[in-house]
Amino acid sequence: MNKIIRAAVIFQFLSLFTFPIAAQESPEIVKGTVDLVLRANVTITHHPTSIETGYPSFDSLLTRFGVTSMTPAFDLPVKAEHLAVFYRLNMDEHWVVHFPDSISVHTTATGFALDGLVESAEPISYGVATLLPIDAGFHRQWYHNQPNGVDINSPQGWDYDTSAAGVLVAVLDEGIDSLHRELNRNLWINAAETLATHGDPGTHQFVPDGIDDDGNGKADDFYGWDFSGAGDADPKPDYYDNPPCTQTDLDKMNHGTRVAGVLMAQNSLWLTDGNDMVGVMWYGSVLNVKVTNPGGVTNPDKYAAAIQYAAQTGAKVISMSFAFPYPGSNLGTAVQYADQLGSVQVAGVPNPGQDGEYPWKYPQVIGVYRIDANGQNEPHPIYRLDTTCVVAPGFNIYTTDALVPGRGWPDTLCEEFVGADYSYLTGTSLATPIVAGVAAMMIAHRKQLFGSLGEITPALAREIVWWTTDDYGPPGFDSLYGRGKVNLQKAMLVVGHGDVNNDHSLDINDPVYLINYIFNGGPPPQPQVMVGDSNCDGEIDISDVVYLLNYVFEVGAPPPICFQGP
Repeated sequence: MNKIIRAAVIFQFLSLFTFPIAAQESPEIVKGTVDLVLRANVTITHHPTSIETGYPSFDSLLTRFGVTSMTPAFDLPVKAEHLAVFYRLNMDEHWVVHFPDSISVHTTATGFALDGLVESAEPISYGVATLLPIDAGFHRQWYHNQPNGVDINSPQGWDYDTSAAGVLVAVLDEGIDSLHRELNRNLWINAAETLATHGDPGTHQFVPDGIDDDGNGKADDFYGWDFSGAGDADPKPDYYDNPPCTQTDLDKMNHGTRVAGVLMAQNSLWLTDGNDMVGVMWYGSVLNVKVTNPGGVTNPDKYAAAIQYAAQTGAKVISMSFAFPYPGSNLGTAVQYADQLGSVQVAGVPNPGQDGEYPWKYPQVIGVYRIDANGQNEPHPIYRLDTTCVVAPGFNIYTTDALVPGRGWPDTLCEEFVGADYSYLTGTSLATPIVAGVAAMMIAHRKQLFGSLGEITPALAREIVWWTTDDYGPPGFDSLYGRGKVNLQKAMLVVGHGDVNNDHSLDINDPVYLINYIFNGGPPPQPQVMVGDSNCDGEIDISDVVYLLNYVFEVGAPPPICFQGP
């Protein structure tokens, strides 16, 4: 039995021998909803005044707790190629029951948990964004490269490639500002959907036709989807419709824009005002998935639905800068589903002073904590990093922000609007997209070199990220730094063996280049000599030439991935 439900049962038992007290719901619990996982598939019949499943004891509970509706947790149409995974994880047996806010959530969950049809019953909790905004100045984007080496070696990694082309990265957050000059060109557009009319991407002035052209259950999701209260095809940040009066108000609305800049701010020669920046990947495709209501509030059920959508849309990387104190049965199942569909999932560990174990604690997820520019880390008072975790820069991170003035809104709420195009911020929310960007870059580079033979599974991607880190703290894994600090250069090196002339392809020119290096003293393999170790035996010799020739003439496998780095 789930530990939350078990604790609730014990409480109910002890209450028989004590004086009754007024029920107190935790402020992080969502009122009026409970997640259920059933032991069998059921057919729900909604009558005008009741709900019926055909299971008498379960139906009596629906009546007892005044359940007003019972909805599937995963309601998107499932593509034929995903059905086996969907039913293997029993995703059709996950439900959400809705009842009046006046009824105790814990009492309802406990009542359902004791029924024979129910596998588990859990409250739903609100989550917190792993971001702590601050007013601080620091050398712009130190996290890419700085003299003391406490960075992710971005320039050295960009020597291999600067693009994550062909890899869709989903950002599950507060919505991304598609009008920001750094972000608009890297946002995903759904070519399978058509609209009645639409203008420039991000203007939000298209006219949806209400037709689900691609059959994914989300009509007109041309720019992504909003899983918040709006539940529509317009995943814009809330400050578009609710211009804030204070920086505090704005901070609750622009988390997604800040996260997106770290991941994918574009490298643009036309930006000349000195404020521009560059993301971990200069070019790519980012799926905008909004999961929060106004005020930055979300819950695991919204996140689970968003993960399913991102995975089914084809996201190879999913970046999640939120953490929840209670997992919810749906969230864990959605994480497994995305993993089996091929999505690498990256999630932030809460900052000190914040609470939340999920989704970063799931074994299918790379958990991310933060370090500062000196390589120092502040221990979390509750959590210790496990072997799925890494660290990345997360202090004084320069990134894109919301510039509210100039939107054309009438100034009716306050004397002046707030915000800026860029700002410095601190939090694991900023460390998380750094790791997501590293994962996307190495997946894209491998695929660019070897096509379908270069596909990297989520399990292998996690291994690459873990084993190409820079070790911090005691040797090897430790609970403060996890597996160590991510390193883009090392990750790109291990997936790119064989491309000795660094032209982003592997063909006959590469063994010829290597022969010239070995026998004629020609230029060494670029950008790192070890890319020439095509068979991963630790040496660069004629056996590597033979290995490359076998691959080029289609009689051998592509160069393997081996964990050797600079």
